[in-house]
Amino acid sequence: ISAVDEHTAWAALSDSTSEGGLILHTRDGGSIWEVQSLPQAVPEGVKGIKGISRNEAWAVGLNGPVMRTIDGGETWVVVPTPGIIFRQVNRMDARGNDIWIADHGNGENGMIHSPDGGLTWRQEYLPGVDVNHGPMTASIVNTQIAWTSVNMQGELYRTLDGGSTWNIDAPGLSGPNDIDDVCAVGANEAWAVQNTSGGGYVMRIKITGSDVLKSDWYFPEYVYEGISAFDEQRAWIVGYRAMSSPVTLPKGSILHTNDGGGTWVSQ
Repeated sequence: ISAVDEHTAWAALSDSTSEGGLILHTRDGGSIWEVQSLPQAVPEGVKGIKGISRNEAWAVGLNGPVMRTIDGGETWVVVPTPGIIFRQVNRMDARGNDIWIADHGNGENGMIHSPDGGLTWRQEYLPGVDVNHGPMTASIVNTQIAWTSVNMQGELYRTLDGGSTWNIDAPGLSGPNDIDDVCAVGANEAWAVQNTSGGGYVMRIKITGSDVLKSDWYFPEYVYEGISAFDEQRAWIVGYRAMSSPVTLPKGSILHTNDGGGTWVSQ
């Protein structure tokens, strides 16, 4: 889901019917959600979506295509990505003319990037990616700086030069489980969530020179896979009940912190 203000948001869905993926849109803060027409069927589901303004948004299917609207979703058009074959998209982010798509299925070459609003696309290389692993997340700071993570590798990557090079700037953060979502709040600071078989971790990472400072919190009853943060103090996480947790617990959980993780409040 992606909101651009208190009234306007888009949501990307997969669908178990033959109709495939869907995009929902609200103009009134969620009182009414409308299904928007897509330019073609997306049988594997719409995996990622990012609103830029009330009029502009980007979306991508699990195996493509990339789509864009500039009229609030009245019309979506397919954006050509010549030479790019999407295999298993997990996340995307867009800001200004930069669109980064984390395609786990393309392995070490799985960061798909357009620096010019979709006119051209390229695959960017991530060093140190193990076989059958690939990028899971994308979080943009500005035209030069973005963050990502790789499945089953507990470390974070950054680019500081617009995607020409990516480096493991926060290594050895945790064990071998998916860091499933990352939200950068600055060039040197980001929040992340990592799921495990029995619960979920939340991490706040700050890079100072060659030092990596990490604060983390473990929640044993829920697996957290989504995070959204405004700054180093305010963040929200969302997850689902772990398989080992009592079935009497709610199926989902949203937690919020206003003090940098010192306290987490259930929504």
